[in-house]
Amino acid sequence: MVGKTRCPSCKSKGKDKHHDNLILYADGGGYCFSCGYVQRGNKPYTATNFGNRGAGEVVVLSGPKPLPEDIKQVGTNCVGYSWIGKYLSRVPQWLLWSEENQWLIFPYFIEEELIAWQARNFGSYGPKWYTFGNVKQLYYIRGKQQNTCILVEDIVSALKIEEAGYCAMPVFGSQIGLERLRTLCNRFSDIRIWLDPDKRVESIKEAQKASLEGMAIKVLFSDKDPKELTCEEIQDIL
Repeated sequence: MVGKTRCPSCKSKGKDKHHDNLILYADGGGYCFSCGYVQRGNKPYTATNFGNRGAGEVVVLSGPKPLPEDIKQVGTNCVGYSWIGKYLSRVPQWLLWSEENQWLIFPYFIEEELIAWQARNFGSYGPKWYTFGNVKQLYYIRGKQQNTCILVEDIVSALKIEEAGYCAMPVFGSQIGLERLRTLCNRFSDIRIWLDPDKRVESIKEAQKASLEGMAIKVLFSDKDPKELTCEEIQDIL
């Protein structure tokens, strides 16, 4: 960070009268934590490997959009740790926490490069999830190499299926698309779509479109989100 200035987006709404909402970075980019406005920089970003850092240690990362200045490896004393602990028996050490924003941050690395990241918001205002980067073109596959890959809506469900011993990929929503399915079919011999219970129709439509293109995609259903099931229940369904 090299300074602060007034956010043009907030300004257009008559806000940011203190002229300090937009955080400026050395690459010329900027980010407003009030409204989410992004000012793109002119230098490439690099990723940082922080897997061996201790809980509470500050981790400085660059990415497709600036990460909060106060990010730390998630510790046991924050609400984000307690929340994800409801779903996973082991909280991943690579998760980050922003105390100022009350964000649990999921950074997505591909070959040591930070491609995108998401934040689960525990603050008193704003949406529940923030997404930074083009996750619709992201193949973020969790778990050991197998012939089967389970496609789920969100990162927590993918982590839960990985914990159950399978390979999973979040599609970050309910729309997958033929291009992604073709790419995955070239890598895996068995693709299964397992979206949340309220997206059963969407699951069937995705599989039907793939079938017309010669791809055999299986659809799985459950009364709960995959992340809400036990590992034993996931193994039974699969």
